[in-house]
Amino acid sequence: MGVLWKQAVLVRGLVAGSRPRKDELPSLAFAKASEPVARLADSERSALSQTGFADRVGPGPPRRTTVATPHLAARQEQMTDHHAIRDIIIDEEYGRRLFVEAIPEVASGKWQLLTCRPTEFRKHRRKSFVVYALEYMDGKHGSAHTCDVLVKIYGADRGQNGYDALRKLWCADFRSPGRFRVPQPHGYSAELGALVQENVSGILWADYLRGEAAPLRRASALAADWLVRLQQTAVAADVRAVEEELSNVRRFVDELTQAYPSNSSQLLSLAEQLATKLQAETFPLVPSHGDFHPKNLLLRDGAATGVDLDTFGLREAAFDVGYAIGQLLIMSYFRLGDLSRGAQAADALWQRYHEGGQASWHRVAAHVARTLLQSLHYELCTLNNGRVELLTLWPDLAESWLGSDGPQAA
Repeated sequence: MGVLWKQAVLVRGLVAGSRPRKDELPSLAFAKASEPVARLADSERSALSQTGFADRVGPGPPRRTTVATPHLAARQEQMTDHHAIRDIIIDEEYGRRLFVEAIPEVASGKWQLLTCRPTEFRKHRRKSFVVYALEYMDGKHGSAHTCDVLVKIYGADRGQNGYDALRKLWCADFRSPGRFRVPQPHGYSAELGALVQENVSGILWADYLRGEAAPLRRASALAADWLVRLQQTAVAADVRAVEEELSNVRRFVDELTQAYPSNSSQLLSLAEQLATKLQAETFPLVPSHGDFHPKNLLLRDGAATGVDLDTFGLREAAFDVGYAIGQLLIMSYFRLGDLSRGAQAADALWQRYHEGGQASWHRVAAHVARTLLQSLHYELCTLNNGRVELLTLWPDLAESWLGSDGPQAA
């Protein structure tokens, strides 16, 4: 079959209700985006502002609220309303208790907390995110310091793995002045389900999809370098076996075929092909981000910072590569209406990764197909958003990836 790097990647007419022929998918060449793309702003923007942190608390002291019970964690779990959760989180009592419980330096008195003013808030699915401006006194030297921290509040004890991953990678020199980084972990409270980390700034890798081709390729090459560095780092983590992914594939297809029985034949065939590919061989396990997509990597001054390591573990090397390529294609389609920019970024990612990474093309292609199936399930079953054009586009594209015999030079 033809080379996937040369695929069309122009999803012409999908918005109007038509789709490219199946035989077009592997044969179309890279093309410029069908719509004009905007240049990125020169100034670097906060990671939070890029991901929709628009609910700013504003300057000055936070608005006070009265909380009847001292058990703030239990109260927080009971809240489902966005504004109710916000009121609790920006309460001064909550903020101070959070930092005493989560940050060892505050708990020990090494840092004497003066103020903890929330400046940004957002709730996304089951998590709440708050940026706090901290002012504290160094108890040893008596000097005042300020810093901005990001607090991820899970509502339950689900952040331990992410905190452990940050701590291990930070100790393995994923930090400044090195080029490959993670946010500095400040602490974690299991009782409050809250992870406190450095508030990282930079430009999201995903934002380069709307920029010019050369910066997009450079950003994607830097992403590949970050991933190779991660996979070469000796850190302990839980094993994430391929059986877990096979179980997910079966669940995705079961739920999709129940919701869309007329598409069951192709979906069941795709699941069978994926199972055959993923079980065909076993490979050494390496450190894996677990959610390595273009909105989880920030770039600044030639450095790359990986964020959101909640699903960190040991997996085969192809997992993160294939997932990143799949997400580049998916985000390109959803943001721009075609796949061409994502394909250009995927090409740059693979070409750079292939220089020093250990994943094989066939395994990467299988994980790209798995990612497309995962996306299909998420859009149609989890979000239930009615994007039925994906029922043919994503499975066709996944089958093309599974049938590819390797990339060729442009």
